[in-house]
Amino acid sequence: MSVSTADSPEPFRRHSAELRHRCYLILQAADEIQAEDPNVARILCEQAYSMAQNLDPNSDGRGVLQFKTGLMSVIKQKLAKRDGASINRDRDIERLWQFYQLYKRRHRVDDIQREEQKWRESGTAFSSNVGSMILKMRKVFATLRALVEVLEVLSRDADPNGVGRSIREELGRIKKLMQLCLRN
Repeated sequence: MSVSTADSPEPFRRHSAELRHRCYLILQAADEIQAEDPNVARILCEQAYSMAQNLDPNSDGRGVLQFKTGLMSVIKQKLAKRDGASINRDRDIERLWQFYQLYKRRHRVDDIQREEQKWRESGTAFSSNVGSMILKMRKVFATLRALVEVLEVLSRDADPNGVGRSIREELGRIKKLMQLCLRN
């Protein structure tokens, strides 16, 4: 017998809603980067599907979310292997890490982080120019947040002396920046 979320305790409903929202953000990021790197989009979709599956393993209440994420994952897999080659998931973490670094460089995330630190240290308030720049960067940071979340999950199984350590160090730095920019 299944229990609906309406009958569940408040902390479960809140956690469930947060998890659904995170799945949707990851799927949006996958759509955003699909044309640029279908394999990274596939990795994101597979992680969103895994999260949806954990939300309701028996598909008793949220089967629609599982269906949508599963379908999107299959579609992204087919697009990622258009050339007929099979998908090799052994290097997913490295591929995602490389894409993440490229994405950050392309959108000058480190420059923004350094500028923010200067303003904070000087006690200078954000100017309207900075405010408008932050608004333009929201989409970039939403995609970045999805990449960070998936990197965080995948890094648990990564080599702790290799890419895993680099990812964990980066996660600490970038989470601070994202919190600041998403608040403003």
